[in-house]
Amino acid sequence: MLNILSFVISLMFFHPLHLGVIHFNATEAGQVTINVKVFTDDLENALIHNSNSDFKMNYDNVDAVKDASQYIDSRFDVTQSGSEVSLELLEVGPRRDVTIFKYTATIDSDVAFDVCCSIFYELFNDQTNLLIVNLIDQEDGYRLSSRKTCAHVE
Repeated sequence: MLNILSFVISLMFFHPLHLGVIHFNATEAGQVTINVKVFTDDLENALIHNSNSDFKMNYDNVDAVKDASQYIDSRFDVTQSGSEVSLELLEVGPRRDVTIFKYTATIDSDVAFDVCCSIFYELFNDQTNLLIVNLIDQEDGYRLSSRKTCAHVE
């Protein structure tokens, strides 16, 4: 009995975490910086899954960065007043076991907007993408999943 209990407890500790974090920071001037943070191994698995070829994230390889950016761009967008907000990719880089995609955009700070994300939902049923929105005088958090892929921010 003790062995079974130990086995179940060990499974809980070794279960992988399927999590992405999106930091959305706005200023009074309507400028927005967005950091999309994903686990690098999950990113590599998604690109392998979607292309049926080997992929290894190499930040010095222009093609690898382009492929990774295209994957994120195809599954992440911001819309305001029914129009897609243009996101400018500034940088892609590593931080420990995470890859960070840094974007900038301009939004109307007086108008609500939607943030939609479907990153890794094709791989993991339990994938969660946390959206943290810092507007001038407020901070809100949203949990995005395969059942709720968009957040409406006012």
